[in-house]
Amino acid sequence: MFQKREKAVDYTSVTSYAASAMSHLMLHKKEHYEQALKDLAAASANVIKKGKTVNDVVTAIENSMKASHEKSLTALNSALGMAKFQKNPTLAGYIKALETNKEKSVESLIEAVVTDTVVKANKDYGADLGDFNPAEYHVPAAVSPAP
Repeated sequence: MFQKREKAVDYTSVTSYAASAMSHLMLHKKEHYEQALKDLAAASANVIKKGKTVNDVVTAIENSMKASHEKSLTALNSALGMAKFQKNPTLAGYIKALETNKEKSVESLIEAVVTDTVVKANKDYGADLGDFNPAEYHVPAAVSPAP
């Protein structure tokens, strides 16, 4: 009569922190990236501990980052334009970093964030990675829809 219902797992925090982490990585904001990564790892570990697989979480991260890449690229271009406009010699390194990040593919950004996240989720939050090996992770050719 009573069937056990599977608890719905909320990926909202995972997807939000994933987009934020990518944006901070692209904008070369190391401290902000580290905080977003910490938040993403904690949220990911929480979802994994609720019974979802690492692959489910990775798919949610991939999809979130693909969906928000254009917005992050727009923010990067804006930051780059403002930095160049200031013509401040001390910004030369920052400008070079932004220009380098502008040329990075969304796949390479996803790989960096996913790898950093799952390692931190396992190490700092005790998430069981199962047979998922972060060192062997590569973004699949076509990212499937979020679970």
